[in-house]
Order: sequence, then structure tokens, then C-alpha cells
Amino acid sequence: MKRISGVDGCKGGWITFHFDGSLWSGKLFKNISELYAEADSELILIDIPIGLRENEASERLCDLQARAVLDKRKSSVFPSPSRAALFCKDYSQASRKNRESSGRGLSKQSFSIIPKIREVDVFVQSADYFPKKKRIREVHPEICFWGLNRRSEMNYYKNDTLGKCERLEVLNQYIKDTKKIFDAVRIRYKKQYVADSDIIDAMGCAVTAIFNDSLYTFPPKPEKDSKGLLMEIVYYSANQRMERGVR
Repeated sequence: MKRISGVDGCKGGWITFHFDGSLWSGKLFKNISELYAEADSELILIDIPIGLRENEASERLCDLQARAVLDKRKSSVFPSPSRAALFCKDYSQASRKNRESSGRGLSKQSFSIIPKIREVDVFVQSADYFPKKKRIREVHPEICFWGLNRRSEMNYYKNDTLGKCERLEVLNQYIKDTKKIFDAVRIRYKKQYVADSDIIDAMGCAVTAIFNDSLYTFPPKPEKDSKGLLMEIVYYSANQRMERGVR
């Protein structure tokens, strides 16, 4: 089995789960460069938009198609900002730039993660990124859990107690000691830097990455942006006879 990583952004940086084929390890990184340099992984699945529109009015197809398979959780897949909005200093400027380039304003939810989108966008275009050795691909946690749960979305919001429980139950079908893995990271980092949902989302990304040889994408044939970056959302689709991961 290939070495893989799953990553979710959080207030403290990037919470990351690595799997080397037998052992899980979780760690918080301050920036994507540090994470990438340390990760001994062939595939890194990260919850952040990669590949952005420049001056097109249409949304990314991956966002549209991912949103279309969800019902209760569809609002979690919000429109990605245009690249023109990434270097704006405040929300009003970013929203104006986004409207000028795409015809749409920018939600405050999208604006709140612009620093992380910018960080990854710059990194994957830099000389420090070697996709043939260690590839970074975009995922969305709600789509990860939808796919792992046999194309059935989560019933509860991820920050609710029931939402945390149902997501851990899904993960427990693929890896053993799910709660112990979660607890080990929970104890290590303060909630002001890493929320419970950040840990669980990163675990969902990592479990999805286990199936690196049988992953699907929205859309099935991804678009490319002006920089040549794929605009895709990656997921694993469990069938009726659920294929087990690592037990």
C-alpha cells in the first residue's frame, strides 16, 4: 500500500494524518511547505480548492457536480473564489474583485479561507512542488464521507455531537481504533487551534486516500485552469458490498 496523507485546514494551520501502510500518525503543520517537505507520502488529499477560475463567469464544474449529489450538506460546497480575489486585503475588496472577474460576489465563508487557498495556489505553482513524486489533490470532506458511506451523505452537521459520532462510525468501517487515533490527536492539540471537526475531516481525507488506485473525480474529466492546474474534487465510491480498508 502506498504512503498517503489527508489534510484539513484549521486555525493552527493544517492538521494532517499520515498512513504508511501499517501505522497512523497525526500532526499539525503551520504551513503547506513544511507539511509537504515532511510528508513521506505519494498522495496528499487536501480540503482546499486547487485550480481556480480567472475571468470566467461559470463556476468550477467540480463544485457544481459535488454540490448536486448532496442535499442537507450541499451548502458546505460553496463557490470557489476567482484567482483575482486571492491577494485582496479585505472582504469588500475581495468581493468586488470576485464580482468583476466572475459576475458573483464572494461569501464571507469563502473569504475566511482565502489565505489558505492562496497559500496552496502559490505552492503548487512553485519549484518546491514535485507532483510526480508527491501529488496534492483536492477533496471535500462531505464528499469524502458521502463516498465512503456508499454515496449517502451525513445526516448531521459536522460540529454537532451526533455529526461527529456518525462520521467516526463511517471511518471505523475502514480503519481500526478510529476513536483512539482521534483521541491521540485531540489530546495533543488545543481546540483553539484544531477543532474536533478538523480532526475528523482530515481523517476522512486520509481514509479516502487509502484507495488511491480507485478514486473518482467530479467532473469525471476534470477541467484545467489557466495555470494548467486540474479543477477536480476527488472521492472514493464504496459499493454495496463495502470494500474494507485497513483493519
